[in-house]
Amino acid sequence: MLGNARLYDLVQTLAGRFVTARRLRALLAATRGQVVLDLGAGTGSLAALLPSGATYWGLDNDALKVERLAAKVPGARVLQRSALETGLDDDAADVTVCVDVTHHLEERELPRLVAEMARVTRERLVFVDALRARRFAVGRLLWRIDRGSYPRSEAELTDALAAHFELTKVERYRFWHHYVLCVARPRGGPLA
Repeated sequence: MLGNARLYDLVQTLAGRFVTARRLRALLAATRGQVVLDLGAGTGSLAALLPSGATYWGLDNDALKVERLAAKVPGARVLQRSALETGLDDDAADVTVCVDVTHHLEERELPRLVAEMARVTRERLVFVDALRARRFAVGRLLWRIDRGSYPRSEAELTDALAAHFELTKVERYRFWHHYVLCVARPRGGPLA
């Protein structure tokens, strides 16, 4: 059911995408003139958060979502590829954004994603994902219907990111799920 790109957009709105969007808009306000890579872009909702003059690249492996992204975001560089193997050059993006992707990845895939994000990111990573919840009833229910089967703890995610990134900000918030938002720079990158 969530394979339908229009239904996906509706569910994302009902699930509280606006709560995350508010935080992301502030973090992406200074990306004018920069290439922003959206890994796991879905239908490209992140593009609306960028200032004019930012260059948006949306990457997702789902053909239906990529098709809707191309229709919603004229002028975007749209890539139907795996976030684990983007095919992009080293330091291709000034800023990489990864929202709600890692809970779709098996254990062996998480380190590959983090290494690929570090390889393609020149300046900054903005990362968000929902956390595994034990007590928050609505969050547990949503995990049962979500296509992602691998929710993780905050420590698991921040430890994975720390293998290739220096975390400069870690924020927690809640809306249906508990979330962690991290801002980081690649280790050894230009701003390290």
